[in-house]
Amino acid sequence: MRIVVAVAPTDFRRGIDGLARVCKEVLKQDPFGGWVFVFRNRPATALKVLVYDGRGFWLCHKRLSSGRFRWWGPPSIISKSCAAVCAAWSSPPSRRQAWTQRNFRYDHAAYDAVKRNLGRLVGLGQLRPAMERSLELMVRGSHPVEMSDEGLMTGEIEECLQVVLEALQNCDLPADDIAAWCRHMLAGDCVGFICDKELQAMRRHSEASRS
Repeated sequence: MRIVVAVAPTDFRRGIDGLARVCKEVLKQDPFGGWVFVFRNRPATALKVLVYDGRGFWLCHKRLSSGRFRWWGPPSIISKSCAAVCAAWSSPPSRRQAWTQRNFRYDHAAYDAVKRNLGRLVGLGQLRPAMERSLELMVRGSHPVEMSDEGLMTGEIEECLQVVLEALQNCDLPADDIAAWCRHMLAGDCVGFICDKELQAMRRHSEASRS
């Protein structure tokens, strides 16, 4: 069962019909699909959960007696956060020789943050921003790989990119857009081997689908 979370606050005066309309018009999802939809109010003190069981809707309401729910930011904030982490990896050429093993240990946390944010964007249906951030990750992240003799961080970058690659396998984006993204990703890889097989296969499949 898939769970869809509305990161923006929702007017809790809405009932079943109003929330079902939010599912369709805002979240771009079918409220009758059997998925679980989660909403919060503006103060983040209450949740509403909506689900269709095949015969009717269930609506659950949880209100905290104290404290607030921890919540995600809107897609634009998540995308900017991901971009900021990617940008932090860029070093001027004069500093490249100063990289040490300490720098690479520090970057593990950054890659975890990027993977987490890419997953959030995908979960919110924000595939295009996720594709943009993935391209930035490829361009900026492949430079540390090039600078290391052992190809350090290749696995971390590929784990991040797999989040988007898997989402693109079952999406409704135009095949031309996916093929173009694959070409940009392959061109942006300065080492030439980061997810190259997956990207090549996806590019060929997308190009074949449009013909």
